[in-house]
Amino acid sequence: MEKIRLCIGSDDERTIADSHMGDTQRFHLYDIFADGKYLFVGTRENSVKEMDHAQGDKMQRIIELLKEVDVFVARRKSPNFMKIAEKTRYQPVVVTQEEIGEIVAALGNRFAELDAFVTRRDNGERSSDIPTF
Repeated sequence: MEKIRLCIGSDDERTIADSHMGDTQRFHLYDIFADGKYLFVGTRENSVKEMDHAQGDKMQRIIELLKEVDVFVARRKSPNFMKIAEKTRYQPVVVTQEEIGEIVAALGNRFAELDAFVTRRDNGERSSDIPTF
C-alpha cells in the first residue's frame, strides 16, 4: 500500500479528543506514507455528534461520512470501536499521544506495522484486536 488514510477526532484542532470518536466536533484526515511523511487532507464536521450511542446507526453514519478512511484513531476503546474491529474493513487503533501532530508522526514511523493490519482487513480478515500505538 502506498498510503494509509487516518481519521482523528478532535474538539480543538490541536489534540485528539479524550472522548469517544463519535462524540467529537470534527474529524481530521491525514495520509501517511511508507517513508514516514504525512499530508493533511482536511477536516469533516461530525454531523452525527448529537446522536445517542444506543442508536445503532450512529456508527454506520460515521462510516459513511468517512468511507475513504483506512484507520480510525482514538484515545480509548469503545463499544463501537469494538464493532468496527469485528465487522468492518476499517482498522481502529488506540494511541497514547495527545497532540495530533505527534500522533500522525508516530503512526507514520510505524507505517509498515500499520499497513500490515490494513492489508489483512482489505483481504477480508476481521479481528477484535485493536492495537495501541
